[in-house]
Amino acid sequence: MSEINSIANGTYVIGQTSATNFVGGTGIKVDSPSEGTVRISNDETVLWSGTPTSAATMSESMRNFDYLRLYFNLGANDRPNPVITCRYSPVMTCSWAQGVANAYQTIAYISANPTELTILQTKQVALGGMNSTAAATITATTGQYTNSLTKVIGINRISGSNA
Repeated sequence: MSEINSIANGTYVIGQTSATNFVGGTGIKVDSPSEGTVRISNDETVLWSGTPTSAATMSESMRNFDYLRLYFNLGANDRPNPVITCRYSPVMTCSWAQGVANAYQTIAYISANPTELTILQTKQVALGGMNSTAAATITATTGQYTNSLTKVIGINRISGSNA
């Protein structure tokens, strides 16, 4: 009867489980957040997170990962904060579309070394109101809103990388 209760409670163990090893390949993370639970996911590591800034120092080299996920803060309530996935490069250009009342295309020019990212310049192209049926009136600006980083995540750790 105790076996039936343990099955119902999700605590029934078949055989020896302590000798079982789960190993993920490159870019796969396998961990055990609680007893009896195995979680398999993409390997993602928060390299930096904090108050919005134009320059951030990472906890380890960005070269250790296949991709980076950059979170930006626009400082405006009517615009969603963009999240960009890119590869590490000493010079990166990220681009995103945004806007509710007006549509904007934003481009961020970013300088990087393996452990630091710095937003050097942003430019925006205003495309006019989203609710208008008229042709877009395109104007360039130096950035109507502050574009700054809030988080950097490394995705898919490269096996054996010590860069």
